[in-house]
Amino acid sequence: MLNRVDIEETIDEFLETDITLANCGDLASLYILLDHLPNERPQTDDIQTMLVEYMCKRDVVSLNVLLTKFSEVLSELYHTCDTQEEVSEFREFVERTNSILTPTVL
Repeated sequence: MLNRVDIEETIDEFLETDITLANCGDLASLYILLDHLPNERPQTDDIQTMLVEYMCKRDVVSLNVLLTKFSEVLSELYHTCDTQEEVSEFREFVERTNSILTPTVL
């Protein structure tokens, strides 16, 4: 069974060696495993709660918290893509999000 100590020791071993593109994915996977161990990590922030808070308050601080969390989640998703198809999908997504700033005419 996986436990926090074993994963942290393995991460430390990785960090003592040269990080290469080949082992970078393994290291990222270990961090993700560590982050998702049940009952051993602090409760994660709920994006939906952050969205509701921003919509109620409509202030810059709440918006910043929400956008920062979106960025963190998207970064984690991108850096854990296993296939070129997933990477391509992500790149297309980023291109589509660029259009958010362009006004649309209805």
